Amino acid sequence: MRKILTVKKLLDFAYNKYKIKNAIRIKKGSIKNINYFNYIFDVYSLARVIKSKINDKNIAIISENRYEFLVTYLANVILKNKIIIIDINLSKNAITKIIKKYDINTVFFSEKNKEKILEIYNPNIKKKKLNLINFDSNNKNPIVEYEKLINIGRYIENNSIDNIPDTDEEIKNIVIANLSETKEYSQEDLLTSAYIIGKNLKIKKKKEILADDTINSFYKIVIKIIVPLLYGLNIQYTLEDYQNLKNNIEIQEKEKNKITVKYRSNKYLIENINIYTYVMKVENELQRSKQKKETPNFILIKSNRKEKIKDNKKSVMYN
Repeated sequence: MRKILTVKKLLDFAYNKYKIKNAIRIKKGSIKNINYFNYIFDVYSLARVIKSKINDKNIAIISENRYEFLVTYLANVILKNKIIIIDINLSKNAITKIIKKYDINTVFFSEKNKEKILEIYNPNIKKKKLNLINFDSNNKNPIVEYEKLINIGRYIENNSIDNIPDTDEEIKNIVIANLSETKEYSQEDLLTSAYIIGKNLKIKKKKEILADDTINSFYKIVIKIIVPLLYGLNIQYTLEDYQNLKNNIEIQEKEKNKITVKYRSNKYLIENINIYTYVMKVENELQRSKQKKETPNFILIKSNRKEKIKDNKKSVMYN
């Protein structure tokens, strides 16, 4: 049994355990399947080029629901950069304040958000060295094309990443700025919550889940990026009708510090983070329709919270 508290170790774990299994299914002209070998190779390729060509430790990613977002997020995490995930639904003034607060000169974004980003950065385009990286093609200076950047990384020696010290030191280098709040998290926060959620939901390994929402919150990163790496899940970007996707993890309701998810006909309420992550199973929807008398909403009751936190501390281990 070994403890995984860094994303770099998680990537190594997923690479060794699920290497030839499909990790991503996307549509770029035609349907394309990407296995874990190539998924993690892309992460390391982008990390190498960021380390060698982009001299910046504060990097923003505009919230997206696409493969390139996953790769960019993970690449910056293993480099221990300060990653600021900015919800595009924020106002121009709110985004400008975040950019100034963290002194961000490197931003990853997609074509649909290009005009907004250029409008924010336009006064500084000639004064500062900016790295404006578009996930889509057909870009002109000062915008750099993501695909060209990652292709450079594919030809850089692997040891440029291998020599990065991978300590378990808890640094809150992940910033999520959305309509609710701007808050900082550590890799341990994400990984510990992912394990506890996966264990309580009894996630089935190597199944398909849907990439069905823009990643702009702590729980979405945990459920749509970290949990799939732990369980070898195949993230689908091509499905429109997901009703028949039996093993999808569907986020149904969102509040500031809690969410409700549906997994295999069951609902779960999830709140708090790290070892304090608390998962409560809501009554099975199928059973509810058959019962005549009212029953409590939650099978697990609040009085068990202290015991559950104690159990979380002992059980955050990976096979």
